[in-house]
Amino acid sequence: MESTRNTGGNGREAKGRHEGTKGRQAGTKGPVYFTHADLRAMGYHQNAIARNVRTGRWTRPLSNVYLLDDPKEFSNLERHRGLVRAYSRKFGGARVASHWTAAALWGLPTSIFSQNTMAFTENRPRQGMLRPRYLTVYQRPLGTEDIVTVDGIACTSLARTVLDCSLLGSFTQAVCSMESALFFLPARWEQRLSRDDLAEQLDRAGGRRHIGLARAAFEFAGTKSQSVFESRMRLFLRHHRIEQPEQQVEFLRSDGSILSIADMAWRERRKILECDGAGKYLDHLGGLTPAERLRRDRERDRALRERGYETIRATWRDLDHPNSLLRLLQGAGLYSPH
Repeated sequence: MESTRNTGGNGREAKGRHEGTKGRQAGTKGPVYFTHADLRAMGYHQNAIARNVRTGRWTRPLSNVYLLDDPKEFSNLERHRGLVRAYSRKFGGARVASHWTAAALWGLPTSIFSQNTMAFTENRPRQGMLRPRYLTVYQRPLGTEDIVTVDGIACTSLARTVLDCSLLGSFTQAVCSMESALFFLPARWEQRLSRDDLAEQLDRAGGRRHIGLARAAFEFAGTKSQSVFESRMRLFLRHHRIEQPEQQVEFLRSDGSILSIADMAWRERRKILECDGAGKYLDHLGGLTPAERLRRDRERDRALRERGYETIRATWRDLDHPNSLLRLLQGAGLYSPH
């Protein structure tokens, strides 16, 4: 990047400062964002800042926040975390990342949420909300146990994050948030989140808005859904009053080795439901090519069919077209129109 250009003056000093920043960035995973004040301190004049943005040399993802590198070099999550770091530095710890922003930091699936803004919580005894541009700031009490550090960013604890996400007003979001956290165990977590942890958070939540919905979601949420797709499928079955299946059901060979672990199964009905997510045949899981993975699944289905089990495979497309999925389940004898 030609930092000596368009500085409106002290180009040599600005270049040196920028190169120092690039050095720090090289040791940091993800982009580093600068505020307007940062750039002025680095020697860039107002006209130079505006010109670099206008010509596309720099990008301004948010008001008063600038990225001096190509955003395509970073993933969406890395860019999000970079923005959160910039705002955390600006707030000086008065606000902590929360809700869907904390969920992204913890590694929970962000596809659950539709918000395009960042979310922070300000520790205040009385509840309220601020919505400046690109940001949602919740104002409510936070205990010392509710605030932790993830990737160097102050954010709500995992249990508090799941609770906050579960109180956004959607039963689907609540169930998906809880099941994702109750199943997954990323390396950064010291221990798996337990139902007792969530129950404690629900008790402490008192009469917060949508608490009844969150408690209902807690009663329904399980610990075995391995993806948002599986959580959504369970919700679909519940909505259409179809008996809930067992999850992660093991089928063994005669020598005791595992033949298959079915996503969902109704043993008495001899039915298996596999939730084939969009990426199942796109990644090389276990070193298998997509074609090899598909062939292995067909062989497994055939072996289970010899034992009297019928395998139904559903995709996101099926879930997005409820009538089509209902016909699929009706054909397998799992659904009867009321």
